[in-house]
Amino acid sequence: MDFHIDLAFLTALASPAPTPGGGSAAAYAGAMAAALVTMVAQTTLGKKKYADIQTRMQQIALDAGAARTELEACVSLDANAFDQLLAANRAAKETSDLARVEQAKLHVTEVPLATAKTALHVLELAVEVAAEGNINALSDACAAASLANSTIFASLLNLKINAKSLDGNPSVSGLLAQAAEIEIQTQALMNQLPLIIQKRGDLG
Repeated sequence: MDFHIDLAFLTALASPAPTPGGGSAAAYAGAMAAALVTMVAQTTLGKKKYADIQTRMQQIALDAGAARTELEACVSLDANAFDQLLAANRAAKETSDLARVEQAKLHVTEVPLATAKTALHVLELAVEVAAEGNINALSDACAAASLANSTIFASLLNLKINAKSLDGNPSVSGLLAQAAEIEIQTQALMNQLPLIIQKRGDLG
């Protein structure tokens, strides 16, 4: 089976232009993770073996679909935020409009946080379907978790790097606190995967 791959995005990603970059790639990976979660949930539906979790799997499929839409949007949002920062920096050379630069710096930090938050929800769903969903799709669920984890790592790294340029901004401490909490939750979820794999796949 042949699939159409978004070659335009990959070509843009490979170009020397600053956008799209790692933040957009991370969001794209998160969208793929969400799509995989939906697939695992869908393959669990209609199976007598999983009769007791049909309602939950239906909800997971819906939630993962909504998260996928959000992460698809973050692909462009991340690139646009950085483009706005570059534009603000250029304008400041002519107008000394430092307030616009500061706002752009804050926005370029907030966007990866939003990406990470959504990816964390996807990771939660991925771990759940790995533990409870169709055993034949265990590797797909774990792939979803791995992609979501990568999205979170890359997004929070971008956040931390961008936050350094906001030294003195009262919003920074709150952003970093949220990032730290996401990291804690992410690690706890990822720690569950080896146990799930060992229990359900006898691959530990």
